[in-house]
Amino acid sequence: MVVDNVATIWVSWVNVGEFVAESWGSTKLATMDVSCPHEGFAVMVDSDDVANQSGRLLHVAGNCVSFRTKHGATILANTWHKGSLSFPVS
Repeated sequence: MVVDNVATIWVSWVNVGEFVAESWGSTKLATMDVSCPHEGFAVMVDSDDVANQSGRLLHVAGNCVSFRTKHGATILANTWHKGSLSFPVS
């Protein structure tokens, strides 16, 4: 949704297979019809039972939406992830 040049996205996804998320690496989730002139981050929550949930991030840059982790992590199969982020668009 875009209102007055500010976009808000809501992300909810389940990864089917296990994967390794490298520290600050990006797992591309989607592309957008609008572009963010800067990077934006928001904390995501997921169903993985880890103490460091704050290390799971929703990231936006340009027209790409990605999942990032602050620390390398193995993301187990069938983990659900949820997050939202508002950011300026051009």
